[in-house]
Amino acid sequence: MERGRFISLAALASALVVSAGVRTPAQAAAINSTAAPILTPADGRVLVSFGGVLHAKGYNVYSHAAGAAPALLGSTPYTWLVDDGGGKGLANGTPLFYSVKAVGADDKEGPASLENVTTPAPPLFGALVAYNITTPGVDPAPGTVTLDTAKDLITIHASGDDIWDKQDGQTFVATPVTGDFTIQAKFPGAPTGGDPTYGKVGLEMRTGLAPLDPYALAFISVHRDPAIMFEFRKLLDGSANGGGGTGDTADDQKYPVWLKLSRQDTMMSAQQSQDGTNWTDVYDAQDFTRLPPTVYVGLAATAHKDKSYLDGQVVASSLSISTP
Repeated sequence: MERGRFISLAALASALVVSAGVRTPAQAAAINSTAAPILTPADGRVLVSFGGVLHAKGYNVYSHAAGAAPALLGSTPYTWLVDDGGGKGLANGTPLFYSVKAVGADDKEGPASLENVTTPAPPLFGALVAYNITTPGVDPAPGTVTLDTAKDLITIHASGDDIWDKQDGQTFVATPVTGDFTIQAKFPGAPTGGDPTYGKVGLEMRTGLAPLDPYALAFISVHRDPAIMFEFRKLLDGSANGGGGTGDTADDQKYPVWLKLSRQDTMMSAQQSQDGTNWTDVYDAQDFTRLPPTVYVGLAATAHKDKSYLDGQVVASSLSISTP
């Protein structure tokens, strides 16, 4: 992310472009720990990245559409592979599932990793990539992100069991940001669908894209009290989590409402506003003690109910990221 500017995400394509879908592969856990690969979708292609396995001579990557059997996509000596449909491009909008097997010196495959799912699509505004993050042990469910330019709305259609504790089922629409930042957006209403109380949509910071990575999330619930909360997880083992809110109940909350999530060194804070100008704290600011220089920042949603879906909306022209 370019520093020292206030960037409207509606114009971000000129500031940060995903070139032909190629990004630096995100860090992932070793696949012999049964961790699923991290999937970075782009226009007609998917970057599959995964952790290395000691003494492996290479990796076999498998893929399939919903309802089909996994088929060998290709082999690679690296811990990443780009699926571009054999040079023909993948069909945008069609979910694809991926898993990985390490190949030993004896040319035998190890066990398959857990699967992950993604949907090839151009990045939103040329920069925001839609990641599906799945709690280990839960079947992955593809989420989607759509932009309605006529209505000026971004809609996140997300499944997932929750973002909390050791649960990390969500759709996360994000871009990497280095250093201090503020992300803010206007939400026209509470999310609908999913769990009738606890489904969430909001602004999230994550230190990485793997399940259990530390995060900070300012969000609106379907019908939870208070309606707006700030939650966080500070350690990789799922501990050092917490959160709360001091605002109105779900019945009393007025919309639209603006949310803001900010980083200052290792501190994360969240604010809310009824007019986008006057702000109040959602909850106490949190010191993460350590945060990497570059984190992922964007929109997140979870149904809080596996195999169901929630819809959360954001006013597209209001979404912005500012850096010092």
